[in-house]
Amino acid sequence: MEASSLAVQEIWDQVLNHLAAHRDLKSCALVCRAFVSSAQTLLFHYVHTHLAGRRSFPHVDGRRPPLTMSTDRLADFASQAPHLIDHIRELSIDGCDAETLAPIVEIPWSRLRAIAFEHAGSRDTGPLAADASALIGALVALPTLREISFSAFYFGSELPAILAKCGAQVCSLNFDYSYILDTALTHADAPLPLDPGYPRPRITSLRMWMAGAIPDFIHSATSPLDLSQLNNISYVANTGILPLLHGSKNTVRTLEFYGKEPDIESLDFGAFPALSHIKFWDGAKGLAKAFESSSPLIHLHTISYSLHGRNLNIMTLPLLDSLVSNSVSKLSALRQVVVQLTAPAYKPGHEELRSAIEKQVPWLVQNGLLVIEITRLERN
Repeated sequence: MEASSLAVQEIWDQVLNHLAAHRDLKSCALVCRAFVSSAQTLLFHYVHTHLAGRRSFPHVDGRRPPLTMSTDRLADFASQAPHLIDHIRELSIDGCDAETLAPIVEIPWSRLRAIAFEHAGSRDTGPLAADASALIGALVALPTLREISFSAFYFGSELPAILAKCGAQVCSLNFDYSYILDTALTHADAPLPLDPGYPRPRITSLRMWMAGAIPDFIHSATSPLDLSQLNNISYVANTGILPLLHGSKNTVRTLEFYGKEPDIESLDFGAFPALSHIKFWDGAKGLAKAFESSSPLIHLHTISYSLHGRNLNIMTLPLLDSLVSNSVSKLSALRQVVVQLTAPAYKPGHEELRSAIEKQVPWLVQNGLLVIEITRLERN
């Protein structure tokens, strides 16, 4: 292909990348042969699958929603159009029982980078079933995986075995609204024996939102994970988080939390020598108390405050303004304070919203620290 043709194709690729609706991408693939490959790449990048006949509602996080299909349909693509499977980089699976997982395990995944397991076990029905656990173990061992997520899971003693099978390239783990049986928590002096066929995964990013006692296990001697290079920790209302934080204080660069956790006020953020970014959603008062008693945060260059929910309450922003202004003597490296929010309707510039935010944080504006990031909520 000539250089001029490549340039034109790159321009069209950028145009297609701005299309949010699946129907628009499908239409483009039908309109012009030159659009087919790019449209398929975007359309199949993120797939959400579930057992046929079950209702499923994929998580929407502000980006293009996933392409949703049944496991039967996914298996059909694998057998009849295997090149489409190669486009799938992210896969979320709703309802992780053996019936749902079995056909997914049979697919020859070649480029899958992230997998999310959603809904398995409960306090009423008991922990994850053994047959489903074995199938999950087969999937997390895929050599191309880098990120693994568990959402609404209820683990028993199978969690250590699952994590021990994670591929060597896995560097990111997420646990959302997931729990582990207290009886499954053991703090033995010796770590869990590792299968030599599965090298110990080195985790650099760890997210635990409403994850119960899972942080206790992650930090325990029985954990099969290598946390020696843990850079990013995100947590909300977890027990056992302080030992994990202190154990990783020399490597953590980004801390993300809700802000109302009882442990926040007692943290000495200055004791984290590599910490450069703090992100929180609420609880500026607790963070202010922690900053007041902390030693200087000499490498902290970014503080991010995220506004979320249907009703954006910007009236909490003055607390952010005073938090930074009162602690500025300890924040010698601070370069920006980012206010992040997702707008349900797209309005170019969002000038009225930006102006309202600026009025709430006059000190940040005056000192040139304020950055406002507004993300459009994508809808299929």
